[in-house]
Amino acid sequence: MPLPDKALFTIKEAGEHLALSRASVYRLIDEGQLERVYPRQKAARITRESLNTLLEKAKTPGAVATSIEQHAQAKEQAAKITEQQHQEEKKKSLADRWGLGNIFGNKAG
Repeated sequence: MPLPDKALFTIKEAGEHLALSRASVYRLIDEGQLERVYPRQKAARITRESLNTLLEKAKTPGAVATSIEQHAQAKEQAAKITEQQHQEEKKKSLADRWGLGNIFGNKAG
């Protein structure tokens, strides 16, 4: 279905053109795959260009869903890495407090 001749679309309209729920449209916005602008305060709209770009991806069956899944996996992986780094910093901090900094290659102070 071709897009109507207008520059901005509501969240609902974008969802209808993509055959996605409002929640999925918001997820695409959060992931940077759709551009949201505010022509008026509290009046979010999706740009025609970002919607067209996503619809072009959608010409390949499952492309949008695959893109969403890949982004979700990348986000999950980044969260795991961040958590691992946080745990390592926590271990080092505790080891330093107890004078065991040499366990992690640090000299106790």
